[in-house]
Amino acid sequence: MNYEQWQAAVAPKIQGTWNLHNALLAQETPLDFFFLFSSVSGMYGQFGHANYACANTFLDAFIQYRQSQHLPASTIDIGVVEEIGYLSRNRDILEAQRATSTHILREQDLLDSLQLMIHHSHSPLSISSASTSASRSYINPGQISLGLRSTLPMSAPNNRTAWRRGPRMSMYGNLEVHDLATGATNASESLKQFLRDAASNPSSLGSEAFIALLAAEFGKMFSGFTMMGEEQMDLTTSLAALGVDSLIRIELRNWSRQKLGVEFTILELVGATSIMQLGKLAGKKVIEKYEARA
Repeated sequence: MNYEQWQAAVAPKIQGTWNLHNALLAQETPLDFFFLFSSVSGMYGQFGHANYACANTFLDAFIQYRQSQHLPASTIDIGVVEEIGYLSRNRDILEAQRATSTHILREQDLLDSLQLMIHHSHSPLSISSASTSASRSYINPGQISLGLRSTLPMSAPNNRTAWRRGPRMSMYGNLEVHDLATGATNASESLKQFLRDAASNPSSLGSEAFIALLAAEFGKMFSGFTMMGEEQMDLTTSLAALGVDSLIRIELRNWSRQKLGVEFTILELVGATSIMQLGKLAGKKVIEKYEARA
């Protein structure tokens, strides 16, 4: 990115905001609210769009500046909206966002938040009086992030949310609501229940039902990585045909370690010819683990 490309995104937002600020200062009638539309890209960054992320970070900071001057100001950091705007006219990009487990907003979500933040344009006295506190820089009652959440738990192997591993987002793992999870979580609960039952009846681990359950779990995970619907996922499909690469194999090893307590070697994963065979191999490893405990 060269300087001209950087300025193309940054300059309009910065100069336009200052123009509004200075023009409104010149009028005698006090404002009820001063509102700016920002983006969640200013919160977590956006690959290939550092200039756009920076411009929105300026808008967020400007809200703090105006409120520090006892002037009304508020903003919404908007996430992905499907019914209006650019993505509503570019469905392919919208579906690509959806496939990364990104939460998709409705127009009404934005309107509701807009109403809320207009009422938050004036900084509370309790916040203003604490302006010398070190924490003041991190508390902004006039700013809200809308849609900065995932439709899958952060621990889900097929979660591809861009900010999933960002250190600043680590608290999200403690706050996420489990009922937002999709069928992947429900299937994981079935797997957990099967493993709990196996503690008292290890012979069930050798059943076809257990192998089928494992294969279905792997298939669900692969469908998330490949953006294929679960109904399209053929468990006899070769891993090569699914486009499984080294990064997916690493995620697969992590998932097997967390959910099953077993380890795969890279050679084993490379040698697996299909999702079903992967399920059989995982089943064998789980049986060996339980036998070792006996």
